[in-house]
Amino acid sequence: MSRVVSIRIDDKDYKKLVESGVNPSEKLKEYVRKMTHDLNAQQQREKLDAIIRERVKPSEPGFASKSIRDDRDSGH
Repeated sequence: MSRVVSIRIDDKDYKKLVESGVNPSEKLKEYVRKMTHDLNAQQQREKLDAIIRERVKPSEPGFASKSIRDDRDSGH
């Protein structure tokens, strides 16, 4: 199923697009597809961020310094 969306643009803008070899309808469809893809990606990132915040607990204070020191002292 599809929907019809109409927009009104200035004649000079339309003529410039057509003269440049651009199909305005196809470009608008392309733009809407990209915008939809970006919105979907953003929603998926937000869901993933929520899962990470829920399941991954912060490290104890000083953990990074201790880990680096232990690694350096072990000769790696």
